[in-house]
Amino acid sequence: MSHEFGSMKSELKIFQHLLEKLNKGRKAKIHPSECLMIGNHAGEDGAAKLVGMKVALLKPTLAGKEHLKALKPDYLIKDLKEIEKIVC
Repeated sequence: MSHEFGSMKSELKIFQHLLEKLNKGRKAKIHPSECLMIGNHAGEDGAAKLVGMKVALLKPTLAGKEHLKALKPDYLIKDLKEIEKIVC
């Protein structure tokens, strides 16, 4: 959760920190392209895409629509149940 890190999701450092934490002590590193950010705000959740993560946005609650065209999310989903199809 971004507030636990003391940052906002729109800042790259939270996603970079997450990757560092995930990879600490791992021989086989997790690459950003293997991660999926699931959110509902095109402006805030788009920072994940900037570090190379895939982004899925929940359409019914989508906020920050003005950023949607620039973000080009990998997935627009209508229901969280769709995530299973994406990751499997």
